[in-house]
Amino acid sequence: MIEIIPFAKANIIGFRLDGKIDDDSYKQAVARIQNLLDDNDTIRIYAEVVSLEGMSVETFFENIKVKFGFFSDRERFERQAIVSDKQWVEILTNISGRLFPSVEVKYFSFAEKEEALAWVKN
Repeated sequence: MIEIIPFAKANIIGFRLDGKIDDDSYKQAVARIQNLLDDNDTIRIYAEVVSLEGMSVETFFENIKVKFGFFSDRERFERQAIVSDKQWVEILTNISGRLFPSVEVKYFSFAEKEEALAWVKN
């Protein structure tokens, strides 16, 4: 499931991922990101990854299609804070930061959640 975490700043969107990602919550999250891109020059993302138990095949392929679509807008993704206590999430965050050097990507543990929130807002 993907839960939206509201932010007061118009160019920041937050997500909490916990369990299996279903098609509806995935489509809602993508639509929210697209709306932010439509309304802002740059956007920032805050994501909490509690657990991730996979997604349907349809959602997986939609995810690939969406990522390639957002690839052309990657310069508009200014900053991403990823909060988790999963080591594999930290590894993927570090790889993502290297693959897309134009985007500031930073991993935080849940003990550092307040620091992550401050970092993505400033």
